[in-house]
Amino acid sequence: MLLASDFFGGITMLKRSFITLLIPAFSCGMLVAQELSLTHLRQPTVTPQNSGTINGLIAVWPVNPQVVWASGRNGTFTRTTDGGETWSAGVVPG
Repeated sequence: MLLASDFFGGITMLKRSFITLLIPAFSCGMLVAQELSLTHLRQPTVTPQNSGTINGLIAVWPVNPQVVWASGRNGTFTRTTDGGETWSAGVVPG
């Protein structure tokens, strides 16, 4: 004989099974989405350039893609206004 409790118990079991399968599937989908987005990241290209000074440079301040200032030891500074094509160096007096 089929009882109502058997029917509703089956639905509860079905819900549990569905949730048990849904959570791992959703988690795997999130991991795949993260892996795909990581493949689109690009590393910056670093090109050695002549800074116009032999003093070690310590800090860099990019104002915008064209204008960049860098400072170094003993009051040394260098700057570019053309995106790094040319650099001009100087020393702050004092």
